[in-house]
Amino acid sequence: MRAALTFTALLALSAAAAHAAKPVRPSDSALHAYVTGRYAVLDNEVGLAARLMEEARVADPTAAGIKRRSWELALANGDQARAFQLARSLAADGAGDPDVTMTRIAEAVVRKDWALAASLRQKLGGQGWPIVAGPVIDAWVAAARGDTAAALNLLDPQRHQGFLRAYIAEQRAHLLASLGRWDEAAAA
Repeated sequence: MRAALTFTALLALSAAAAHAAKPVRPSDSALHAYVTGRYAVLDNEVGLAARLMEEARVADPTAAGIKRRSWELALANGDQARAFQLARSLAADGAGDPDVTMTRIAEAVVRKDWALAASLRQKLGGQGWPIVAGPVIDAWVAAARGDTAAALNLLDPQRHQGFLRAYIAEQRAHLLASLGRWDEAAAA
């Protein structure tokens, strides 16, 4: 009986070793990382999900859906460098939706590339949530170019309604503070 158990255990170990020695095809590893990453998202393990989705993207760089999901998770995980790189790549692939464009605008602002920020801002248009972000982007770009009067005009809360008024007032205060106009910033 003991010999049979030993033989069975050896067989099980050799099967596992033979299976482990089998080379993994790139599409298999991409699929594995993708599926595991999706489960990590369900468990609210954003950092792990971001890492796994990036592994899937690297294993299968032609999969547009995986690239987009990797970008989304890089954003959610706060991985600015990867989010910026993937947004550029998605845009090069033809993604021109506002979310990708906003990520590219954020990168342009970080790099202080005001011409690119202004150019990308035009691609947002005026529908949907760009109604909220548009005046703020335009104002900060104007301020960066030295046109503080235009920037402050764009951030005049009286020109806006509803929740947008408070949002614009807050941005105006930040802009005034960035200009060193502390008393006006406090009042705003």
